[in-house]
Amino acid sequence: MLSFDVTEHEGNELVSFLLRPALTRADVVLPDGVLDAIEAHVVRSAEVTEHLLRLGQHLERGVLLHGPPGTPETHTVRYLIGRLRHSTVIVLSGRALRMLDQAAALARRLTPAVLVIEDVALVAEDRSDHEASPLLFELLNKIDGVDGDANVTFVLTTNRVDVVERAGGPARPGGPRRGGPRPDAAARERLLRLHARDVPLGDDAVAATVAATEGVTASFVRELVRRALLRCLADGDTLVSHTHGYRG
Repeated sequence: MLSFDVTEHEGNELVSFLLRPALTRADVVLPDGVLDAIEAHVVRSAEVTEHLLRLGQHLERGVLLHGPPGTPETHTVRYLIGRLRHSTVIVLSGRALRMLDQAAALARRLTPAVLVIEDVALVAEDRSDHEASPLLFELLNKIDGVDGDANVTFVLTTNRVDVVERAGGPARPGGPRRGGPRPDAAARERLLRLHARDVPLGDDAVAATVAATEGVTASFVRELVRRALLRCLADGDTLVSHTHGYRG
């Protein structure tokens, strides 16, 4: 577990090694179902990772934990870090947020890895002339999976989700984005078949999904396919890869 920091003295950049927290599930008190949903998205076994790669899915994912001051975002993150004992953890906060590029590059070299960004609203506020934050869009692009085969998890926290949304970010990573053309029905069907190309899809299921996703973005369709496959794997369903002749 590593922490990046910047000192006042000549802008020195520092890396510290930290002890990994050891919290149990009983130490985290959240409304029913919330922690289950977070763990399902963030904590992933090596076996499931292998299944996703064989099914042609990207590995990067992100989750934004938000709430008013006093909400246990950081406490929940500490619990997740303890669960991910086989992953490298890199923590960015405060002045070190400007080291996003270096942290992301290191995370990709030390996969599986988790990149924790505390108070992402500080990233959202890093803008000039009232334009959207370039650093925030850089972060969103990394979460969207420019290197989709990199097994990196982004865990973001903030008490000011409204600032993040106003700056052009999503309510949660992987969610709909603002701006840009939205795919029409024909484009959504092509996107669906593209991202699920290694999995047989029924025409009725494709038609129902296309009808239910009007107004979403292309990245939303990709994330929808990935999460549907994760749900199938968690339920023990058999998935057949056209490309690899693989069953998982």
